Amino acid sequence: MANENAGEVASLGRKIAHYYFSDGHELVVFVRARRLAIREPDGRFPVCPVQHVRGPHPAEEEFDASIPAYDELGLYYNYPMAGTGWDGDC
Repeated sequence: MANENAGEVASLGRKIAHYYFSDGHELVVFVRARRLAIREPDGRFPVCPVQHVRGPHPAEEEFDASIPAYDELGLYYNYPMAGTGWDGDC
């Protein structure tokens, strides 16, 4: 089955990270023209943990932002990260 958003995902740039969280959430980090794009694997924005609507991560507004780490994104989006100490497992 073809991904309906394959063209949109490809236009986000080069995939530089793909993070898997212990509850099944996934985030993909792309870079294009020195700007980041943080999306779910299908190209949609993740759900903002504050406003509870889909929208860009704050790092996407920065030019030449550093690549967010797994735990940084997990903490921002409140995704569980088993085995890291950020999931109440220590």
